[in-house]
Amino acid sequence: MNAVIKLSSPATREFWEIPVLFEDEHLLALDKPSGLLTSPDRYDPERPNLMKLLHAGIAESKPWARERGLTYLSNAHRLDFETSGVILLAKNKEVLVKLADLFGAEKPVKKYVALVQGVPAEDEFEIDAKLAPHPVRLGFMRVEPKNGKKSLTKFR
Repeated sequence: MNAVIKLSSPATREFWEIPVLFEDEHLLALDKPSGLLTSPDRYDPERPNLMKLLHAGIAESKPWARERGLTYLSNAHRLDFETSGVILLAKNKEVLVKLADLFGAEKPVKKYVALVQGVPAEDEFEIDAKLAPHPVRLGFMRVEPKNGKKSLTKFR
């Protein structure tokens, strides 16, 4: 099998070669590039996104889907548009439910590496704050103690 899944969006003339990092009968782990949405954008549903492209490739029986015998793929989590990294996909609904339970229980640890400007006051610190979409600034998040989603971020 190819270690790369080739995807394209003729409408936007974009092309991606997505490296396969791990695969077995239950899971597919891909290296999502920066600049590609994981799932549809709520503000612009026509923008290319990884899941829509993968589902179209399965429906069209593209070589990468056919050689893997894929009929189902669903993402267990998301990565932001600007973020590159490992995206974990379930090959059936039963595995998706188990992965969703794990992510919901906060068992997986996500690590991000970022370039920043300036110097923080401390070398290591953490922020434990509930986050929710900003009510006015589309695409932005804010701390929302009452109705936010739990988030713990450790900086080093």
